[in-house]
Amino acid sequence: MLTASPAPAMPTPTPALATPAIPTPAFPISRRGIRAVPLRGGRWRVTRDRGDVLGYVDLIDDPRAAGDAPRFRSSRMAARSSRLIPLGEFADARDALDAVRLG
Repeated sequence: MLTASPAPAMPTPTPALATPAIPTPAFPISRRGIRAVPLRGGRWRVTRDRGDVLGYVDLIDDPRAAGDAPRFRSSRMAARSSRLIPLGEFADARDALDAVRLG
């Protein structure tokens, strides 16, 4: 007589080893009609109020920067594409956001 063997025990899933996310603070300035949505790791998504993604601003470490002055890198979404166009690096958050806003 054949007896059914017990089903093999399912392995217990182990939690994935994840790097803790570095929280991104609110963007230091704002512009009318534009939102800078904090993502992670010093990156903000720049959108219109209705949700259209215009581009991104990244906080960067620049060895040329004097002291602890932050630097920002802006990039804009290409029209009808998911390609990013680099716009430059800025010492001022206002300039970085305006570069994305004005494209």
